Amino acid sequence: MRNEFYFTKLLLIISLILCSEMGFGKTADPDSLSLNKAIKLTIQNYPLIKQQQEKIKAAEYKIEQQKSFYYPDITGEADYARIGPLPSFVFGGEELILAPADNYDINVGLNQQIFDFGKRDASVELMKSFKQSASDNVDLIKSNLTYRTLQTFYSILFLQQSISVKDTQIASLNAHLDVTNKKVQSGTATEYDALSTQVRISQAQSEKIELLNQLKQQQIILNELLGVPQDTTLIIKGDFLAPSSIMNLDSLTTVAFQERPELKLAEDELNSSRLQEHLVSLGDMPSLNAHLSYGFKNGYEPNIFVLRGNWVAAVSVDVPLFNGFLTSNKVSEAKVNSSTAVLNIVTIKRTIVSDIQQAMSDLNSNLDKLKSTLTQVYFAQETVQQSIARYNSGVGTNLDLLDAETSLAQAKLFNLQDLFRSILSSYELKKAVGDILYF
Repeated sequence: MRNEFYFTKLLLIISLILCSEMGFGKTADPDSLSLNKAIKLTIQNYPLIKQQQEKIKAAEYKIEQQKSFYYPDITGEADYARIGPLPSFVFGGEELILAPADNYDINVGLNQQIFDFGKRDASVELMKSFKQSASDNVDLIKSNLTYRTLQTFYSILFLQQSISVKDTQIASLNAHLDVTNKKVQSGTATEYDALSTQVRISQAQSEKIELLNQLKQQQIILNELLGVPQDTTLIIKGDFLAPSSIMNLDSLTTVAFQERPELKLAEDELNSSRLQEHLVSLGDMPSLNAHLSYGFKNGYEPNIFVLRGNWVAAVSVDVPLFNGFLTSNKVSEAKVNSSTAVLNIVTIKRTIVSDIQQAMSDLNSNLDKLKSTLTQVYFAQETVQQSIARYNSGVGTNLDLLDAETSLAQAKLFNLQDLFRSILSSYELKKAVGDILYF
């Protein structure tokens, strides 16, 4: 318990030191970008999400298309035909014409399917399942984009703090070089001591240049995610503290089976496959249809040249008799698709359990390494203080002091790296569980 208390206290002290170096204790810039705001902008502006949302609208229209089969099909038709020679015969010395030369037929027809054994209902439900898949796919894309955003966000914070550590190291080395140069002039140090210090300064500056390049790359990625121009300068703010403790595996797995969007998509696929199987199984079922039309046409006796009203009412039954085993083969295919969807769910559940276990392992490992590097920072700081005292008193060498300062800078960078990895591991665990990270 005393060791845990010691490490916890040490973690808090070092975290406060690192945060103060980055100015996190100061009042936030009103134009600064928080993690929550960055995620909101990504979700709001990223075109892939908008594209998937359009697919949801398309799925809604497909549902309405299928519902249109519940309504009658009404068609208006107008025909004109000129015939010749005209059918006629002579009676009593007079020619009698049996049909007009100009034939007109104007009518409105209504076709309505009365009963189809649930085919229309099954089609509508299938389209609804496609819409649900599109909606769940949006959630999956949001989850992935959210993780990319926070990963980039914390990468920028990590690199900014790493650069701050390098700046501190370079400033310390420059101050040490001034002291060494004075000692060289007084004859208490050699040119080699000054050159050794200059080499360390050059190396630290080179490492800073690389960190600045990495920072620029991450800023480009963040601007792309947020949908802002690449010449936009973003001022980000956020906590860079160690994550909290984790829950047990069983609890996390239960939540993940309810929340992971990949599993929801797989269940949607299974539901669609079963609905498709039901729909194609109705392919050989008969359907009952009604037809009604009313219109005007000529050609009726006793005056074949006058348009007269006429109507037709009919009921028909369509019974599929043989279609080359098409329906049975479609049913077999749908059953295979359903079985495949079931196996896909089993596979995804195994992957989810594996993802959670790996994320928990990474998080625990990174937290353990964080404790170790915190200790290294503490002892490295003590070593630097002792080396400075020894060097100023003439007992220690220039190389001893340079080595101590380099070790301190490396320990701080290792600590930042483990802290950064711990934070990402905690979010990776949230992602594995299916925790909603977007807002």
